[in-house]
Amino acid sequence: MYMIKETHYKQGEINMGIKKGEIYKTTYSDKLYVVAGRWGRDVILSPIEAEDEECMVYSETEIKNLLKEGKFSKEKRCTL
Repeated sequence: MYMIKETHYKQGEINMGIKKGEIYKTTYSDKLYVVAGRWGRDVILSPIEAEDEECMVYSETEIKNLLKEGKFSKEKRCTL
């Protein structure tokens, strides 16, 4: 049996700029990912392509570093 500990954060502590629904593109594979939500403080990126079921989990700092390094690019917001 597993227990998930509910963690409470002050308002604004988790959301530091990356928001649900934003689209990111990996420059190494040109795949598009949408921010599906959060798991604790980490950001869940879900692939847009239906046949791809593998999500990615990164901290917000890791995503910002990937953007700086040019490994991710932020796409314009669109309706899925």
